[in-house]
Order: sequence, then structure tokens, then C-alpha cells
Amino acid sequence: MDLSLVLTSDREIHRFNRKYLHHDRPTDVLAFHVDEDRRFSKRKVLGDIMISTDRAKIYAKRFGNSFWDEVKLYIVHGILHLLGYDDHKAKDRVRMRRKEKQVLKRVKD
Repeated sequence: MDLSLVLTSDREIHRFNRKYLHHDRPTDVLAFHVDEDRRFSKRKVLGDIMISTDRAKIYAKRFGNSFWDEVKLYIVHGILHLLGYDDHKAKDRVRMRRKEKQVLKRVKD
């Protein structure tokens, strides 16, 4: 399964957040499904994940994580979005956070 990962700046992710989600601010991670015509391709494409390294530095410091642990969290978070998880409602956020912890624990072990 293919997945593209883009590490970028607050400025660039802000541009994408504004253009595609109509949120006029930078964010830590964006996930985009890739709509590929399956009739002509055997590839399975999960999607694209865009991560702000500027946000990762800020939040890593704020939450006492390493930069790379923060980036790994964003990768997992983005993949979960591509798999259908959502975090807009409180109950969905709890479910997603629980799944993030499960995945990160397995990755570390």
C-alpha cells in the first residue's frame, strides 16, 4: 500500500489548510485521500499526509516529547484519518487517541 509523506513548514501547511479545509491557520497534520481510478492500476494508495515540522517542534517542547516522537504521532494520526477515524467530536477524539496510543506502543515494542 502506498502512502506519501510530506514534511513541511507552518507556512506551507497553512496554505493547504486554508485552500482545502478553509481553516486560516497552520496545523500539525493534514491527511488527504487519493482518489485513484482502480480500473487501470493494481496499486493500492492510502493517501497523502502532510506534517508541519514547525508545529512538531513547538508541540514536542510543550508536551515534553522528542521531535521525532511528535512526528511519529502525526504520522499515526494521519494514517488513522485515512483509515476513517475522525476527531471532530469528543467521543471520536477519545477513540482516536486510544488507537494512536495502541499503534505507537506496538511501534516502540
